[in-house]
Amino acid sequence: MLSRRRGFTLIELLVVIAIIAVLIGLLLPAVQKVREAAARMSCQNNLKQLGLAAHNYHDTANSLPTNGPNWGDLGTTTATPGAFSNRSWAVHLLPYIEQGNLIAGASMTVIRSTQLKMMLCPSRVVRVAIEPGSNNQFVMGDYAAVGTGWFLDDFGTAANDPAMWRGAIVKAGTTFGGTPKKYNEISLMAASDGTSNTVLFAEKKIPTWNPAYDQPSWADPNLGYAWWDIPGWAAGWEWCTMRTTEAAPSPDAKQDQLDPNQPPDIQRFGSRHSGGFNAVMCDGSVHTLRFDISQAVWRALGVRDDGIIIDGNSY
Repeated sequence: MLSRRRGFTLIELLVVIAIIAVLIGLLLPAVQKVREAAARMSCQNNLKQLGLAAHNYHDTANSLPTNGPNWGDLGTTTATPGAFSNRSWAVHLLPYIEQGNLIAGASMTVIRSTQLKMMLCPSRVVRVAIEPGSNNQFVMGDYAAVGTGWFLDDFGTAANDPAMWRGAIVKAGTTFGGTPKKYNEISLMAASDGTSNTVLFAEKKIPTWNPAYDQPSWADPNLGYAWWDIPGWAAGWEWCTMRTTEAAPSPDAKQDQLDPNQPPDIQRFGSRHSGGFNAVMCDGSVHTLRFDISQAVWRALGVRDDGIIIDGNSY
């Protein structure tokens, strides 16, 4: 006599599904934490490599790279050390991050559209903008130099005063008034507060789409980023490649700074990481700084020569 094979009852099946759902719910946060930890370490390594590249540049030029005064015609300028250039500090570093062929043989249109892994934090999506009228692509970067000062407006007199630029990276000069004027480069010796007390590069805050501020022709509400981050990592435009420590760092969020007495979000450092953001100091060391870092400490870390020595436990 054949025995009947007993199958699962509906209740048993539901119990199994419930157990699996609970296990997935328990495992997902752990997987996400591991993934974010890996992304944070990769981001720290990017900044470490950029710091080393800046030191190698310094060995060649006896100065740190400069950032351009504007974002205009970058194709007619030179990226040789010590030259007046509209190009960003990142373009000057290309030969020192194994991208010498790119700077030697490519046009600025190609360079601007190149996705460099070292300029991108893996916690964010790659952000690409299309220039209205030309269809040129601009790839945005996730790291900025510390320029300090209050930028106000790139075309304003205060923003073009070399005394405003007391960070490790300074502007190459100014085109304010229509006449190019070259500023002096600075060396690591100018960091009289100590290279371990002066931030070189750090992660930027990326203000996300806000229709009250953003221009639809440039920004992409579907990707969620704002137009303030354009024209990308290759251009010497403060918001893209330089930020200030006069503004408190904060996580990525919608651009909503309405207070005219405070620097807007586009001038802030920050990240998509939880709890803090990464920065490389002028000595090449990389640290994760808290979002709630004291504003006095953060301001001092951005100024190379204010005479304030910061205890490492303060951040």
